[in-house]
Amino acid sequence: MSKINEIAILNYPQAHSASMWGLTDLLLYANQQALNQGEDTIKVTHWHDAHGEIVKTWESQAESGDKIDFIIIPPSFEAPLSKQTARNYSHWIRQHYQNGTVLCSICSGVFTLLETNLFDGRTITTHWLNNEIVRERFPNVNIDSNKIIVEDPDVITTAGIMSWMDLGLKLIERIYTSQLMVEFSKLLLVDPPSREQSYYKKFVPNLSHGDTAIVKIQHWLQNNYDKKSHSRRFGRVG
Repeated sequence: MSKINEIAILNYPQAHSASMWGLTDLLLYANQQALNQGEDTIKVTHWHDAHGEIVKTWESQAESGDKIDFIIIPPSFEAPLSKQTARNYSHWIRQHYQNGTVLCSICSGVFTLLETNLFDGRTITTHWLNNEIVRERFPNVNIDSNKIIVEDPDVITTAGIMSWMDLGLKLIERIYTSQLMVEFSKLLLVDPPSREQSYYKKFVPNLSHGDTAIVKIQHWLQNNYDKKSHSRRFGRVG
């Protein structure tokens, strides 16, 4: 009998539903392809907070394995969850982590992950626009803002809101093999996860340093970035 690998997706308030269901479809399609080759089973489940208790709301099959193998915290287009809301999930996440579950987050889902206080001194990634608030709320956590994926044996974090595809492929590689993941990527006509965030990053200057002359120049540069600049012009702007 094949092993059942359960992947739990946390459906918190304002979670990006396209990421949740896109991942679900991707993983179950990979499962279908793998079962044709006699590989292990992927089971996907969805969970949410019901008055302080994290309960299962959906499952791809009734049969379960011994434990949840992966927990995924999806992204959101809304502001990151507050500390109080994120902590509603912390005990449940820590409990499974201590039982060997691999923790995964996509984009702003990392805020809920970090509220578990499990990752001081560790390196994560998230969308580059989240970097400052991550540093403010979690000063002991390191951010690699160049990577789309930062992977350790016990935690996987990904950067952009659409990086659910990268995470899905990475989980397929974890559960099966690199070869099967690459073959599946070719079937879907997508690249395996190997890009860097720097390809997409836009420079966002710090405007809160208090130097009004420099702020004027920064605003001018933001509005005229496509024009040829000369240092003497900066003097007139400042």
